[in-house]
Amino acid sequence: MTYSDKEIEYALQIIHHRGELNDLMVNEWLKSSEHRQLLEEVALWGRVVDAGIVCDVEEAKFAVAKKIKQRRRKIYLQLSAVAASVVLFFVIGVSLLSKQETSIIIATTEKGDYTSLILANGEVVNLELQCGEVFRGNAGIIINDSLKGLECGKMAELQSDSSVAWNILRVPVGQTYHILLADGTQVWLNAETELQFPTHFSKDLRHVRLKGEAYFEVSKNIGRPFRVELESNMNIEVLGTSFNVKAYEDDDKVETLLEKGKILMVANGRSVELAPGDLGVYGRGNQSMDLLRPGRLENYTAWRFGKFIFENASLIQVAKELARWYGLQVKYRGGKIPDIKISGNLRRSSELSTILKALEKTGKIQFEVQNQTLWIKSIQ
Repeated sequence: MTYSDKEIEYALQIIHHRGELNDLMVNEWLKSSEHRQLLEEVALWGRVVDAGIVCDVEEAKFAVAKKIKQRRRKIYLQLSAVAASVVLFFVIGVSLLSKQETSIIIATTEKGDYTSLILANGEVVNLELQCGEVFRGNAGIIINDSLKGLECGKMAELQSDSSVAWNILRVPVGQTYHILLADGTQVWLNAETELQFPTHFSKDLRHVRLKGEAYFEVSKNIGRPFRVELESNMNIEVLGTSFNVKAYEDDDKVETLLEKGKILMVANGRSVELAPGDLGVYGRGNQSMDLLRPGRLENYTAWRFGKFIFENASLIQVAKELARWYGLQVKYRGGKIPDIKISGNLRRSSELSTILKALEKTGKIQFEVQNQTLWIKSIQ
């Protein structure tokens, strides 16, 4: 899929001069899924510039337009990403582990067609098609903005958790989404992630539930702590801070990276306090809780800016990331599993074939994609 210069220019006008455009014309233009995809990519470029990843605005703008027009679609999903040259390098060390089963499933994803909002009354809203006000009730309203994502508006104070009605924001593989909660807290959701949230919080507690991965910027309110419930026996207690939580159900651990502020990681009656720069790791198998100091914090939050960053990552880790983004099931085929350490910096807009070819240069493994299943085979 390619875009014309006129389409790219109109997307830029919507972002920077929305108030000067005719509402009917903008809404008509946004009915096209291809136009919405273009708008997401150009908007993501803006977030990357704001974050300081790209310093030269004009150069970045040119790169965005060039990349969008050159994009090829050989995988199953249209990927949202900011344009820039793909930087891909691999530092690979290979050793062989003990003999395993002939076929081992290491990652399975459920391919969804669109980002959806499931309201407390059971109504399902397709957020890629419906913009503007999507819900209005006694406690608040929910608005879907094509650029900003969901916004929750307050209408009344709730007195207790018993009066809270839960909504579900569900993001499928290959997509990300942003939501502004009623208290001003911002949440960015990664692919294959689900966030349960109330239209408005109770008087004493701000509470959400997460499956998958998300980055939180919590609005400070000492009188009303913010809680992220990850599992029945685990949660994160927050006052006001910025942190990333990775809690996919098929992982053997939960990782919480704190960028600023202070949080408490609680599991099975035990807790550990995180300071900025700390990585809290909860092992699901042995129920361990460890506190680490990773060298590069951006490795854990790069997904927000349309990037994969791997640093001495295992092949299993990389395979799971690719599975969640490209919507694949990943299986090993063969008698031995190669233990490969991978370091790389690449865009999520990269074609899967580009990444697999780089991995095959080790001379130890081969890849084959069949019906959305990625097979990894050892070379004897």
